[in-house]
Amino acid sequence: MDSKRLIGLINDLLDLDKLDAGKMILSLASLNVAEAVEAAIASVEPTATQSEIRISLNDGRVSPVVADRGRIIQVLVNLLSNAIKFAPEKSEIKVTLKDSGQFVSVFVHDDGPGVGKEFQSTIFERFRQLPQKSKSGQEGSGLGLPIAKLIIELHGGKIGVDSEEGKGSTFWFQLPKA
Repeated sequence: MDSKRLIGLINDLLDLDKLDAGKMILSLASLNVAEAVEAAIASVEPTATQSEIRISLNDGRVSPVVADRGRIIQVLVNLLSNAIKFAPEKSEIKVTLKDSGQFVSVFVHDDGPGVGKEFQSTIFERFRQLPQKSKSGQEGSGLGLPIAKLIIELHGGKIGVDSEEGKGSTFWFQLPKA
């Protein structure tokens, strides 16, 4: 295991510990979700470019939310990184923003292998991974999605996945409007 990956794993475990203990402190402020998505895309763009994957943002002009910018970007980077890991080369990952009632919704869609129905209810549990490997063969820690779920719930939101095996996945989350 390389040192960068080991440091990431240690940070994930520390985040989980803070979340479990109720000690994760959020720096809440008004957040333009489109700007947070753009920052997350910029963060993962080099990895996407290596696989000739394009990431598009359909910014539907959404209301601001009150959130911790860094933590929301962390969630977005996790969802985008997972999409890149599983999306076919030369494909497109689509990020869509929508005002949905009292929430702002963010959808991250890829054309990868999808998540079988039997795994959709457990994919946000710790150390759970899908049986298929990423296209690089690299396995994750099984901590990214559980951390994302806890962060979104800490903000009063919801997170989930809509997917059909062989037809890609759409991971989504909702945050309450400001």
